[in-house]
Amino acid sequence: MQALINLMKNQSGLTLIELMVTTAIMVIIITTAIPAFKGLFENKNIPQIASIFEKSIKLARTEAVNRNTEVNVKPKEESGNGDWSQGWYLEYIPDDGDPDTDDKPVLIRTFPAIPGNLTTFKSSDNIKDGFTIRANGQLKSAAGTFSLKSPTNCAAGSYTLSLLVSGTIKKAESACP
Repeated sequence: MQALINLMKNQSGLTLIELMVTTAIMVIIITTAIPAFKGLFENKNIPQIASIFEKSIKLARTEAVNRNTEVNVKPKEESGNGDWSQGWYLEYIPDDGDPDTDDKPVLIRTFPAIPGNLTTFKSSDNIKDGFTIRANGQLKSAAGTFSLKSPTNCAAGSYTLSLLVSGTIKKAESACP
């Protein structure tokens, strides 16, 4: 009997029941933590996208002034519904001085699609297919707005980006409805 007690005292490790209870607790913790992390990533994604778009407009203005030509900013997919969530790009058309040649657009930079389907990024109707910045840095068309938000998580933030005639962009955080 003493040998059996000594054998049990020297055993190390977990019993099957202890292992099952620990596993169950881990599953509960992980299943409650994943939605919280998703919200955390959404909260960081919206302001970051707004900042990237704002910087891309500044880049377009700089390129227009430096190249002394018009720069086009367009959504990657010209669907006609003003959806910019698939990305956008900057291009210019070089002028060789010959009106008879067909000048092809030159890509300056492309911006990737917004990851996942966590956000909507729409523009007002007058700039849904893109806009042009003149060589002086001003907008060629009328001013427009962009709406950037998460359709499922209002706490992630919502931004209105107003594109002004001056070619600058004004970023404002919108309140949850």
